[in-house]
This record gives sequence, C-alpha cells and structure tokens, in this order.
Amino acid sequence: MLDQGMIDAAQHAEAIKAEIGLKVQENRNGCTTASRAEYFCQYVTNLILNDANYGKTAEGRTGS
Repeated sequence: MLDQGMIDAAQHAEAIKAEIGLKVQENRNGCTTASRAEYFCQYVTNLILNDANYGKTAEGRTGS
C-alpha cells in the first residue's frame, strides 16, 4: 500500500508494528467444510502456518 501511495510512511510503520492476533482453529473436518473453496482454504491455511511473517514460531502462528 505504501508503494501504491495509499498510505504514508507513518501508517506503514504503525501497521508493521501491529500484532496480527490470528487465532487459527482447526476444524475436525478440515477444509472440506469450506463449501466450494476447499483448495483456497487449504492454500491459506498452509500459507499462514508456514510463513514466519504470521508469527515467529509455529505455535505463535496457530494461536496456541
């Protein structure tokens, strides 16, 4: 957004410092319950759980 000129440098710095606060809750049936979006659900789940930008540790990324 900064590169696009939609926010200024101060807003960008504040956004980077903000805690995301994700709380991933595992569904017993997984992404199969995401009607018509199963593959997207799995993609997003894998992205969050494997990307350190969403938390420093795996436990931090799952909200555990």
